[in-house]
Order: sequence, then C-alpha cells, then structure tokens
Amino acid sequence: MRTSPLFMSIVFTSRTCYTLPYLLVKVAVLEVHLLGKFEVRDGKRVINIASRPAQSLFAYLILSAGTSHRREKLAGLLWPDSLEETARDNLRHALWRMRKALEAASSTRFLHADDV
Repeated sequence: MRTSPLFMSIVFTSRTCYTLPYLLVKVAVLEVHLLGKFEVRDGKRVINIASRPAQSLFAYLILSAGTSHRREKLAGLLWPDSLEETARDNLRHALWRMRKALEAASSTRFLHADDV
C-alpha cells in the first residue's frame, strides 16, 4: 500500500480456500484509489464504476469490510434528504451498478449481499 498526502490506495482481498487433499488458496486483490481520481483495479484491469453514488457506496463498504450493513442504514447515510422509499431505490440502483461493474471485470465475487 502506497500513501502520500495526495494519494491513498487500499488493497482489498478476497480469499477462497478449498480443503481437499491439498490446500488451494485463491487470492484476488483489488487496488482502490479514493483520493484524487477514483479508480478500482483488478491487477492491470481497471474496473469502471461510473456513477458517483455507486463509487461512494463502494468506498464506504470497503472501508468497513467485514461488517454487515442494513439497507436502511446505507440508504439513510448516502441519501439523508430523500424519502425512505426513494433512498432505498437509489441504493438498489447503486448496488446494481457496482455489482455489474465488478462481475464484468472479474470472476471473483467481491460483493456479498442478501435480501435482509
């Protein structure tokens, strides 16, 4: 991880372990630049998360990786001045954009969501 006053990157890993006769570990690394130009990379490949709300949601989720979040909380955090129904629709759309961008760029599943 490199840091400077104008540059910050976060490395986010996803590990899948299989325990058969041998231990095989699959590691995928995302490099995320949050200061300056927003950018997500999977190796040398740039993952394009085009919408600003989806970028904000992605940044919040990776900065609190490993924590479960309720949809109401995320919607209220990102769209505090919107009606609850509108905020939830915006969240659903941002999640869809984020999921679509990540799935198009990598076979690794970085985002885990349920219907709770």
